[in-house]
Amino acid sequence: MISQNSEKLKAFLRRLGFNPQKDFPYSPQLSKIGVDLAYEIGNISTVYFKYLPASTLEDNLFNLHQNIWNENKTEVFVVISDNKTLLCASKYKPAPDNPFACKLEDFGYGINTLGFEPEKLKPLLKENIDFGFFWEFIREKLKERKKRSVDYDLLLNLVYLKRDLSSRLSSEKKYILIERCLFLKFLEDRGFLVPQTLIKILESQDSQRLIKKFNEVNKSLNGDIFDDETVLVREDISKNTIAKLHDFFTADYRNKQIKLFPYKFDIIPVELLSNIYEAFLKAEKQASDGIYYTPPNLVDLVLSKTLEPVLKNNPKPTCLDFACGSGIFLVKAFQRLIDKDTCREDFEEKKKLLKDCIFGVEKDSVAARITVFSLYLTLIEGEEPNKIRQLIKTGKIKFPKLFGKNILWNDTLFDELNFVNEDGKKFQVFDVVVGNPPWGINPFKDIEKGKTIRLSYEKQKSVKRNQSSQYFSLKAEDFMANKSIGGLILNNSNFLMTIAKSFRSQLLKDYTIKVFYELSQANSIFFKTQQVEDLTIGADEPAAVVIFKKKEQGDKNEIKYIKPSLDSLAEFLKIPVIKSSDITDVPQSSLEDDHLWRVLAIGDMEDYRLIRKLLSHGEAELQSGEGFSATKHKKYKEILNNGKYIDSKTVAPFIFRKNKVESIPDDGLKITRIRSGFKTDKKLLIKRQIKKDLRIVVAYDNSGYRFKNDLLAVFSDYDYRLLLSFYSSSLVGYFLSLCSAQI
Repeated sequence: MISQNSEKLKAFLRRLGFNPQKDFPYSPQLSKIGVDLAYEIGNISTVYFKYLPASTLEDNLFNLHQNIWNENKTEVFVVISDNKTLLCASKYKPAPDNPFACKLEDFGYGINTLGFEPEKLKPLLKENIDFGFFWEFIREKLKERKKRSVDYDLLLNLVYLKRDLSSRLSSEKKYILIERCLFLKFLEDRGFLVPQTLIKILESQDSQRLIKKFNEVNKSLNGDIFDDETVLVREDISKNTIAKLHDFFTADYRNKQIKLFPYKFDIIPVELLSNIYEAFLKAEKQASDGIYYTPPNLVDLVLSKTLEPVLKNNPKPTCLDFACGSGIFLVKAFQRLIDKDTCREDFEEKKKLLKDCIFGVEKDSVAARITVFSLYLTLIEGEEPNKIRQLIKTGKIKFPKLFGKNILWNDTLFDELNFVNEDGKKFQVFDVVVGNPPWGINPFKDIEKGKTIRLSYEKQKSVKRNQSSQYFSLKAEDFMANKSIGGLILNNSNFLMTIAKSFRSQLLKDYTIKVFYELSQANSIFFKTQQVEDLTIGADEPAAVVIFKKKEQGDKNEIKYIKPSLDSLAEFLKIPVIKSSDITDVPQSSLEDDHLWRVLAIGDMEDYRLIRKLLSHGEAELQSGEGFSATKHKKYKEILNNGKYIDSKTVAPFIFRKNKVESIPDDGLKITRIRSGFKTDKKLLIKRQIKKDLRIVVAYDNSGYRFKNDLLAVFSDYDYRLLLSFYSSSLVGYFLSLCSAQI
């Protein structure tokens, strides 16, 4: 329902160029968050509009901002009052003591202002929202603001809470305890459990009451979210632990702000909560490497090319994520199945879809349970709270058993997998196989002795041992029928590094690749590393997405090779925009020439033809080497502390800067970078980054110092004066930019 001033609001928006009957479709979600109207700009973004009377503007603005912040959907919202219109930032944490802190601009023109002066409201005119001026205006306004979206904020609070819980609890039990409390709070906030008792139980500091509540909820829902081998007992949960949990669920825990609990679990999307918890699980394990979860926009991209085409002919396809983490692929796939089946308010039909269509594997038991937890929440999403409460009261609601049935706690690569749902129905192959398997991990590490990887010897030979994503890619075939479709998010080094050549050959042999996304140029909207207080979130390496089917004999396939580039608007809104110029049709057979993978990453088929001509002139006898990483091994860190070394600061065009060499040891000795076959310290040092004019920065050095991995070295018996001139040419820069994964 729109507010009582709806007619005035509509008239106001007509002046801005909108057609209220066509431009603002109704959604129940709008009432939930307290918004009057939402304007969808294609598939780009959404702008919310809300009328607030001048008399209650200050009181209501904070609550509105808090709702929109928890939803985590839009970048901005517009509040229209009697004599002013405010443009507000959505993803900046609401401040209870300063509700106007979200304001980006006050246009000084409101719903009751006489006359109309378009220039005063220029950024809000529909034509300017549609064609980019609006977003540029916002981007400038946000430059100096410190963003804190709800996902990062909740993640930080969870990390702080876990650190503060009693050491009496094991790490796994801490995760389980927090997970169960979140589940109760989620059910209570959404009105499915009444009366709300979690806060009162935590206030009482009675651990037995809390455990009893877990058991009651588990029994009433007949699920397995709280049914596990790691049973919480009274002695596990100290009074201090309950006190910390109480603080978390009643205040802004990390900031010690007792006036407000900032999170609204009736508004936070299920898939967002699932992702936050997955990052929370990884925060401790990946403290040195950074933590990350699969971005929802990337999940949507994969499902749009896999599940959506299948749904056109099969309304109930089976879907597997064989490295599911906390389940975002499965949650979003389940949501799409529900929408296709139009059964959002039919609990039993949704339950049947869940049992018959959604499957996952995860080797971390807590993450596997979070997947179950997230799927249960999706199952009751959209249901009328009164109806669910009545079903719970009469014992007629039964969540399906998922753990160990649809969702397996296993290692996909090493364990025998048996998918048998609650009804005893067996599943071996699936219509859709998707996922974001782990990157850059040795799957044999920490594996029990006697376990054997379930992958053919031929495929194992083609895989680099410390690249688990390669194993998963080739394993996918075992779960696919002839007409199945797969979609995986992988680290793009699998398609660029020379050492992965045999893997690429095997991939082309096993699969027909339908679409390939090379996402290096769009990395900033997917996995780009960022620091959030003392947590590093994101991955340094760009991603690639492969959409594929099982190989068919005689298949003369053309791959849609797509490399989205970012304009300022796409980067600001974190959405991939694909133009026709970003797409190249590539015969799959041509990728058997391995150079083409690297050429296509930044070039096209015309570049490839030129590169082939250059390569046809023969090869010089050159040897090259990569510098050392300062983080991978202890001995390399010691070099930084005790040895003389070179990094990119020592190299300028043609010039080696000896005054920039770091850390001279007491004895003054050089530390030679020992390499098999290299008989000389004379070398060319090359910066990895290629300049915009396609030239590389290169200098001659005969020092014998070790060098860091922001440099490459070339050793040769050729005259170094000739080589220096040659490598400084734009032709070499062009060649290396297209052919060298290192550069």
